[in-house]
Amino acid sequence: MALISIHGAILWTDGHAYWAAGERLRVGDALYPPTLNPESSDAYRYAPWLAWVWVPLTYLPEPLVALGWTIGMFAAWALPLPAFLGAGWRGRALVFLAAPPLLVAALGGNVQPALVAILYAGLGRRWGPAAIGLAASLKIFPVLFVIVYVARREWMRAGAAVALGAFLWLPALAYGIDDYPAVIGGAFSLWTISPIVYLGAVALLVAWTWRRRSWTAGSLLVLVASVRFIPYHLGYLLSSGPPDGEGTG
Repeated sequence: MALISIHGAILWTDGHAYWAAGERLRVGDALYPPTLNPESSDAYRYAPWLAWVWVPLTYLPEPLVALGWTIGMFAAWALPLPAFLGAGWRGRALVFLAAPPLLVAALGGNVQPALVAILYAGLGRRWGPAAIGLAASLKIFPVLFVIVYVARREWMRAGAAVALGAFLWLPALAYGIDDYPAVIGGAFSLWTISPIVYLGAVALLVAWTWRRRSWTAGSLLVLVASVRFIPYHLGYLLSSGPPDGEGTG
């Protein structure tokens, strides 16, 4: 995959979308432009705060920013791996399944490795609600981790996570949210196969997460509930900690 990336098929695709969003804000253009192909890798699908983080970066040479950002995504990708590799065959199996596509996301500059690292570092800890709210402002569906808090009757934590996610998304109303690229496009999706199958699978996993009250169950729920299934979404399986360990799983 690294060799393919060198030839431009993967390298700096999603990362360029963040760069382009920052440039649009800098010159006063729409953050969610109606003219942008929603199936394009340049489509911006996140809350406005991430684009504003990129605004000052657009004053630097883009190749330099691409290098630094990609190195950061590599570091985020590697963060949860040692714990899983030392957690028996189940942990190693999850690494074998989820780490390669998440590495491809890092090569393209996608924020998914950072999102997984944030959840891995936060779930099950005091700042877990902040991790969930921040992650939900990037990919929306991680808000479903709140079900674990609700099942445990940790109402304040659940409310804090939802409130932070909503607060980070609220400015999108001022940026033409009507043109948000919500089209599923060519990505695989249970919803496009059958809404009944999709809703049934999500309902079953909600019930299982409610019964188990575990972050591991929640990670599988978030994976299946993500309407646009892209291989790097398997990284959600690394966000809760090793299932055999004593950590956040």
